[in-house]
Amino acid sequence: MLDGLKFWGINPDLIFIYPYNMVFVLILLSIFYLLSKRFIFILRRGELERNLVKFPGLAEIRAQLGDLYFNNKDFSLAKNFYMQALDMHPGLHYARIKLAEIYFAARDDQKAIEELTELLKRTSEEKYIYSVKLTLEKWNIDRETVHKIIHS
Repeated sequence: MLDGLKFWGINPDLIFIYPYNMVFVLILLSIFYLLSKRFIFILRRGELERNLVKFPGLAEIRAQLGDLYFNNKDFSLAKNFYMQALDMHPGLHYARIKLAEIYFAARDDQKAIEELTELLKRTSEEKYIYSVKLTLEKWNIDRETVHKIIHS
């Protein structure tokens, strides 16, 4: 394979011979990664915003926008989109779990626990009970409180 690269004028031996070349390549790769990550974020945001204009009544699109901003560490915008999604469709349990995660990250444990207890009031599905338990354990809520919340 390296001979094929050499045929096209690319000599990978130079990268491995000199250490500063490897550092340069790693810097270029990290810059390329950050730029492509940002580019994908912009494309995805544009797609979701177009869908939001086309289908203004879909709460799932707002939840997806919340996910996009949550993964980009923009928690205030994510919180707004999750709250809009829950206002439109209160049974969107995934958005409620993510909203609780945001509250826990903001050190507002009371609001987070309120969101999770509201979720448990609305559903008794095992997957959501398990998700609530995992979320509470992730944020180091004591076992007694976890047990109280799940079995209330």
